[in-house]
Amino acid sequence: MSDSAPGTSTEGLPLTGPPIEPLLTMEEVATLYRVSVKTVRQWRDQGLPPHGFRVGKHVRYHPSAVREDMERRRAQEAPGTAAGALTAAS
Repeated sequence: MSDSAPGTSTEGLPLTGPPIEPLLTMEEVATLYRVSVKTVRQWRDQGLPPHGFRVGKHVRYHPSAVREDMERRRAQEAPGTAAGALTAAS
């Protein structure tokens, strides 16, 4: 017989719902964007996305927030899109 509660894994994590993605480090975010860690720090200092948060003394990023930011940036760069047109007109 298992010691865990019904509906949970042996580690006590829920068995239902979407899978939990591992959080990304600042170094991993820099690698994904192909920029330096210094650039990611500058974005954070300026309040720019992707928005990270502290876990103890470490900054971590939700993979979904990074994906959303990458899509937003891609849309702004794409010629002929409304977002790209707005950026160019600014």
